[in-house]
Amino acid sequence: MLGFQDWRRRRAAVSEIEALGRDEGGRVLAECGLSQAEFKWAMRQAFASKLLLPEAMKSRGIDAEVFENRHPEWSRDMRRTCMLCPERRRCSTWLAVGEFEASYRSFCPNAGDIDALAERGDCRLPG
Repeated sequence: MLGFQDWRRRRAAVSEIEALGRDEGGRVLAECGLSQAEFKWAMRQAFASKLLLPEAMKSRGIDAEVFENRHPEWSRDMRRTCMLCPERRRCSTWLAVGEFEASYRSFCPNAGDIDALAERGDCRLPG
């Protein structure tokens, strides 16, 4: 199910950028810190920034929505890093089997940020 949701979201994102046209689409992507080439490459892989990153944060007790609201620029940087990560398949697999928390430091380019967020405590999940 996650794979199908991912595919639908990637197709929707591509369609939305294409509908804006090359110039406007390029401007929108630039505001997100992406070139058109990076965007095209990222859309061929799992839609990590919307599916994997929140699950990765959740595995460490971080509320991704609270984080995004409190630290929008930091969140954007982490999403961009996640989108361009070559380890998305590995990440997805380890999240699915509940092994992400035990191993993410060995492959995740956002590991330092995830650790920093977990230590801060201002974006913790309730409970």
